[in-house]
Amino acid sequence: MNLRSYLFDNQFKITVVNHKVNVVNYQEIDSFDDEKIIVRHKDGIAIIVGNNLTITKLLDEELLINGDILKLEFR
Repeated sequence: MNLRSYLFDNQFKITVVNHKVNVVNYQEIDSFDDEKIIVRHKDGIAIIVGNNLTITKLLDEELLINGDILKLEFR
């Protein structure tokens, strides 16, 4: 992947590493609490389910969620 493709990539992506979920290119957060976060993207929604969930980074197109991740669901 070249730098231009990386900078202008607008594809929705979720990465899970060590009790963290990084979400890129989302549209909006539909709802959140400490057990469930619902994120809307251009093709549907992603539901992150867990315990002690917190949003630790919140940017226009990226967010980072910490906590005990139990399940990811896509609709």
